Amino acid sequence: MSVLKEAFALPLEEFGERLNAVLSPAHAIKSPEFLLGRDAQLTEVRQSLAMKGRHVFIHGFRGVGKTSLAYTAANLIQSPDKPPIYVQCSPDGTLASLVYDILKQALPSDPLQGKTVTETSKSGGVGLWKFNLSAGMRSTVEQGKLPKPKSINDAVELLCFAMERHSKRPVIIIDEFDHMPKSEHIHVDLLIKKLAEVDNLPLKIIMCGIGETLESLFAAHMSTYRYFHTIKLDRLDLGSCGLIVLKALDALDVKIDPHLGLAHYTDQRRLSSLRALALRKDTLGHVQRS
Repeated sequence: MSVLKEAFALPLEEFGERLNAVLSPAHAIKSPEFLLGRDAQLTEVRQSLAMKGRHVFIHGFRGVGKTSLAYTAANLIQSPDKPPIYVQCSPDGTLASLVYDILKQALPSDPLQGKTVTETSKSGGVGLWKFNLSAGMRSTVEQGKLPKPKSINDAVELLCFAMERHSKRPVIIIDEFDHMPKSEHIHVDLLIKKLAEVDNLPLKIIMCGIGETLESLFAAHMSTYRYFHTIKLDRLDLGSCGLIVLKALDALDVKIDPHLGLAHYTDQRRLSSLRALALRKDTLGHVQRS
């Protein structure tokens, strides 16, 4: 029996476990060792976010890996005390709902913990934190509830308050921004501008969307360009696709003949159907044991 046949004769559970260790077709990649072919873009994101007051907008066709690049970069930049915050936009989303979704991850829902994050010093007035809330919103948080912003200023106040308590160096990923109604883009634009005016706020934002969304966001106010570094993400090149296939085959203890070439393995459809081949008993290939 050929080595390839031996690999595909593995129990489906073991076959799946081996592939899942190196491939994640249904989930975003979150670690550099699996983000093949994106070294230059990953460095670009990290360098851009190292600049004070700068955020990143990753745009490109659907399925090119925008979320994977964003998540991987966020995990490298986010301080280790907490994970990055990830939110997805929706067709019926608003700025208020977007900020609310961020707060749900950043602030505790337990009233006892809510009381802790709003505590002030005994001298009164000046809190233990740089950013505090108005009395009404502070009372809501202390009850373990999350206030919804009613204005841009409310959103800025809440985000400053929440991000300072979330972690030392917080990163927010805002994904699928193209799903948000265009009528809301002006509000997001104003929020970004307001946040940029806040001193000593270490927050970094990575947004993902298609190119048209980028144009719509910046059209709302041209000065938004100052706050974003844009990265256009193209489809992976053939060589990187080949490396992904080789990594998957290596996980199955399979090595293809180096003289055979990778061209016919790197077609996207064949790559995505690698699992299905396990069900075929007559699969043959030019392979040899690693």
